[in-house]
Amino acid sequence: MIICKGSKKDHKFENCLFVYDGNWGDAKLVEHQNYHESLENENYCWLGFDVPQTIGRHSGRDGKRN
Repeated sequence: MIICKGSKKDHKFENCLFVYDGNWGDAKLVEHQNYHESLENENYCWLGFDVPQTIGRHSGRDGKRN
């Protein structure tokens, strides 16, 4: 699963709900990337894609104290 990290617009984070279950380089993924890149300027910065960790695995960064 590949998710969009969102963007920064006027120094504010904007969430993006794009989630894609496929492979890097697929047309739909490239299309989404091209959309964000077409908006980039001095006030808009796309943050790229991310691959989330498997559900149920602990990253050690969940904010809980031992």
